[in-house]
Amino acid sequence: MSPEVFKYEPYGFKSDIWSLGCCLYEICTFRHAFDAKSFQALAVKILKGNYNQINQKYSKDLRRLIYSLMQVDPEKRPSMLEIFKIKRV
Repeated sequence: MSPEVFKYEPYGFKSDIWSLGCCLYEICTFRHAFDAKSFQALAVKILKGNYNQINQKYSKDLRRLIYSLMQVDPEKRPSMLEIFKIKRV
């Protein structure tokens, strides 16, 4: 769940961008970005954006992309169009 869902705020495509970031994070780390023993503790971690960094073995561009997708503020997350325009090396 994206931070805006936890805050009972309106959500849209940027919530899907958050989910994409979480999926990419899990693919790279083989772990959930946010893990807790209770639903409330999980909500706190998500709302603060507290998760472990991605291993340096992955490119800086990939790590930067994932971090941008997982911005707590939905306005700071890129759109799909912006994601596809990201410079590829």
